[in-house]
Amino acid sequence: MARGKALPPAESESYDCNDEQQHQNQGTIRINPPSKQSTIATIFVHNEMETSELSNCVKQVFFNSETFDNLAGLYTDDDTFVPLSHVIKNVSAYEKSSLNLHPKKKPKPPPKPSSSSASNSLLQDPLKVAILAATVGLAYYFGLLLQLVEFVVMIPYHFVDLCIETPIRQLYRNGPGLFGWESAPLPAICARITYTGDAEFWNKNFQECEKIYAAKEAAVMLIGKPILYFFFAMLLFTVVHALVKASAVSKPDPDMVSCYKAVKILARQFRGGGGGSGSESGSGVQAKKRS
Repeated sequence: MARGKALPPAESESYDCNDEQQHQNQGTIRINPPSKQSTIATIFVHNEMETSELSNCVKQVFFNSETFDNLAGLYTDDDTFVPLSHVIKNVSAYEKSSLNLHPKKKPKPPPKPSSSSASNSLLQDPLKVAILAATVGLAYYFGLLLQLVEFVVMIPYHFVDLCIETPIRQLYRNGPGLFGWESAPLPAICARITYTGDAEFWNKNFQECEKIYAAKEAAVMLIGKPILYFFFAMLLFTVVHALVKASAVSKPDPDMVSCYKAVKILARQFRGGGGGSGSESGSGVQAKKRS
């Protein structure tokens, strides 16, 4: 019985699964720029890359090594932060999408503590309450609390005295001859006011001279204060009007427009006065001429 020749062993095809895995773990990722001036960057990533190398690639692409110093990861479109190590190991999962350097939605700032919460936190701390009570007690004992309350209450009066009364007094005492006494001595002023005696006479009766000058100064204040009040009111109105006009939007408030039109119509009627009848007679004359 003849024996057939033995077939040579078939060459087995070697297939390395690691090579396929390595081939799958490399590809390109797209990173959106940090500003609108730049373009989308495409970076080649492979599985042997380290996170520091990928971080340096991002820095070099966007030419900004200070902003992205110690880059740890990237953001997806839904603002999920993904570490660079996960991006390197799963490149194929991020090839069809683009990554971001910053989240799209900026995190909301923490709410500012309100005055009520601050007062509640103060009341919850017994040490702060004790210090506050001791401070108020010492201020009341030494009379400082009453002085503080008096100072706060007198602030409007001090403002009026500084901005209105003091300028009037100084103008009346040291102003030119049209408005004041040109810094003349008080006895000479009394002699000119009363047309009685001279400076020596009123120097001997200085107390009576002071009363006369005080009465004249009060009369000047009675006239000058309303004028300055009106001046400051007009100045305040002008400033507020300029600010409102500067901050007004292109379309004004319809209520303000209607109010302005009504005031304008009333002003036109007042200015016209009896012009209505004259216009009617003029129109009648013109009609006759035409006929």
